[in-house]
Amino acid sequence: LLEGEGLLAVVDGVTVHVGNERLARRVLAETAKANGEPPRTPATEAAATAYAEARAAVTYATREGLPARMLKALQKKENAAREALDAARADARADQARGPGGTPPMPLSAQTTSPPPSPPGSTADGGDECGVGCCGGGCGVPPLDLSSELVARWQQAGCSVLWVLFDGEIAAACQLSDEVRGEAAATMRELEALGVDATMLTGDCEATAQAVRVQVGIGDAVAGMKPSEKLERIRALRKKGVVGMVGDGVNDGPALAAADVGIAMGVSGTAMASAAAGVVLMSNDLRRICDAVWVARLTTRTLRAAVGASLALKLVPLSLMFALTGAEGYLIAAAVGSDVLGLVIVLAAAMNLLRVQPRYAAEPCANYVSALEGPTVVTSSV
Repeated sequence: LLEGEGLLAVVDGVTVHVGNERLARRVLAETAKANGEPPRTPATEAAATAYAEARAAVTYATREGLPARMLKALQKKENAAREALDAARADARADQARGPGGTPPMPLSAQTTSPPPSPPGSTADGGDECGVGCCGGGCGVPPLDLSSELVARWQQAGCSVLWVLFDGEIAAACQLSDEVRGEAAATMRELEALGVDATMLTGDCEATAQAVRVQVGIGDAVAGMKPSEKLERIRALRKKGVVGMVGDGVNDGPALAAADVGIAMGVSGTAMASAAAGVVLMSNDLRRICDAVWVARLTTRTLRAAVGASLALKLVPLSLMFALTGAEGYLIAAAVGSDVLGLVIVLAAAMNLLRVQPRYAAEPCANYVSALEGPTVVTSSV
């Protein structure tokens, strides 16, 4: 198991990585470095993008039968883009050989893998493509990469993408989608009305995190986080105020333990999350979180009022002692009476809390039955 990324296994001599986009980018970068490929820099990425666009234009012109003069101009532009890409890669190799002081490497979050060039007339930008690669054969579907259009649509729709790599090369991508619970958006609105600022901490990629954030109505979302990074984020937020953490997975355990109030989803959550949290919701209804906040605040107000009233009653004997002459005979009775009355007030207020009914989850949630689609797998044509 690789923390916050996925898993690694060796099957029949083949090294298999299965995990999120962070894992895929790291493994691809390590493989490229081991194979002696030029490092990825902003210059090489820009040149690769320009070459891919020029190549796609030639493919389109060839397929659509555009005039020969136009096709020749596009091919000339493609050759120039190819030369610029070769020059950028040569410069990257030279900078790498010079060591420190050369061109800074491309940030990990911006690295992508560019598909190899396809011959004119292929259907690299289209074709009959199905969920497991190419229907038929020789349809010209390019190798799967991190910037594939279908994968981008999955992420924009709020789906999680699981990458499978064999010996450092992408072999497949799997869409893992779960229906957002119907009460999630209402829960966020109620929490906002209660004055609670919500932030989503997730290990998913940025596109998926932002899609879910917009769909649910969460104020902020931080993507690509490992368990240790979630822990550091919670510690940083605690310096600004009281922090509550809601989670249900193994990766949420450290953050749940570090928060002022850790809330675990007891029905669908893991045993580790329930053990690390201080509060366990024995229901999948997210509106229970709003009820928990509301009841906690009500309990605090009731406690303060009851203690204040009992302390105020202590002033009665003192008032009799200094305000009235000859009140010594009533002083002991007043002191005992104020103590008993204060105790009754505190107990009555506490027992009244037992009658509190849910305010936000008063009715059962109608989203227990989810229509889940099966996973969709896209494999490389290699």
